[in-house]
Amino acid sequence: MRIGSGVPNFDRLVEGGFLAGSFILLYGPPHVGKSIFCRQFLCGGMKETEDCIYIAFDDSPDEIRDGLRRCSLNPMLYEGTHRLTIVDCFSGGENKEKYSLERLDDVDQMNALINEVFQDLSAQQRGSGSRIVFDSISTPLSTTTSADDLVKMVHSFKRSLPKEQKSMMIVMHEGMQDSRFEALISNAMDVVIDMRSKEEQNGTRRLIWVKAAHNINHSLEPHEYKITDDGLTVVDENYGYVLF
Repeated sequence: MRIGSGVPNFDRLVEGGFLAGSFILLYGPPHVGKSIFCRQFLCGGMKETEDCIYIAFDDSPDEIRDGLRRCSLNPMLYEGTHRLTIVDCFSGGENKEKYSLERLDDVDQMNALINEVFQDLSAQQRGSGSRIVFDSISTPLSTTTSADDLVKMVHSFKRSLPKEQKSMMIVMHEGMQDSRFEALISNAMDVVIDMRSKEEQNGTRRLIWVKAAHNINHSLEPHEYKITDDGLTVVDENYGYVLF
């Protein structure tokens, strides 16, 4: 079964879409549009009546909701019908969200909270599939959270989620962790997507590259993408750029 990315023109790079149950890594420096991709990925799922979870480390729940509204989606409507769940790992328990992480440096509490959300989602038994965003896995590493513990947590997600057609998209920021951790997380993923941007005389050039995609025929070249008020879209033409 295929699922769309929610990003215009991207699915043609991965043979028509991701496989349901895939673990997808978005990798690149900050501020290249990784969170925008995540929001469009979830919006695409909600429009297909899938249940969606946003595990938010880098933005507050209200910022997530504002981003979803820019995708022409009313988050409150989907939260009211339990199609959208926001897990607040940003505010330190100060907001009144149903699911909230009090200590960012407590990986056991983090794992327990996320598994509670997964169990609640599974209990709904809608059978329509689901999408999960983890944005970002780099942020817990800015505390005393162990890199090895985070890798173990990701592997535990992989063991428990794919059989139920739950697809997970994980954001990792370049330069916020060591190369060993990056390699371990990348190797655990089914799809690895690299996003880049560079300021040039004529403006910002942005490139997206599917570096790996298990069991999917995918483009081997970087492609230009643009970010507008309507979100992120991949440009039709492939200019043969080389990643910088």
